[in-house]
Amino acid sequence: MSAPGELFGPHPWGDFHSRRFGLRVPLPDGRGWRIDDRSTSWLVAHHPDTDSTFELTRFRETYRMNRTRCEERARQKHALPVRDRSDLVTEGALPALADFDTRFEVRLMPRSSPAEALKGFVLVFGGWLDDCFAAAFSTRAEGADAEAKVGERLATMVERSLRAITLDSTLDDRSRPLRESGPDSQR
Repeated sequence: MSAPGELFGPHPWGDFHSRRFGLRVPLPDGRGWRIDDRSTSWLVAHHPDTDSTFELTRFRETYRMNRTRCEERARQKHALPVRDRSDLVTEGALPALADFDTRFEVRLMPRSSPAEALKGFVLVFGGWLDDCFAAAFSTRAEGADAEAKVGERLATMVERSLRAITLDSTLDDRSRPLRESGPDSQR
């Protein structure tokens, strides 16, 4: 079995700081990601070598939110992987985002044959007062070792990236509104 993150590429881990969303997220193979943190209301990072995509957003609403309401709003704003036709692998709390009620789900899409690419994804939704957080990581692999590759990528993202997200100072963060920018903003 490979070391966590080794399947992403040769570069060391890197922290990506999004001032717009007030958070830092560690990413395996830091230089291997193509990150867009400006053109939509979501941060979208693509890792071409593994055909993996990591997306996240943080936004405020005008009323009290919870994890379920945050998921509903996030899905209204952006296409995310759907649970239908997928198998739940594991789920749990994600305490990395202080004060947020945040949970994750790891899911796999069933294959019709071993030759078909295996697809897996992680969904994360959290809420605290009027603040929402949503993230999705998806990946795919083909071949005899597809299950090992997809499994290790999903585990790496949950254990070493999502669990390690840090928010900027909550005092600074609470005093300024999070603003969405980009062409798909609905504010």
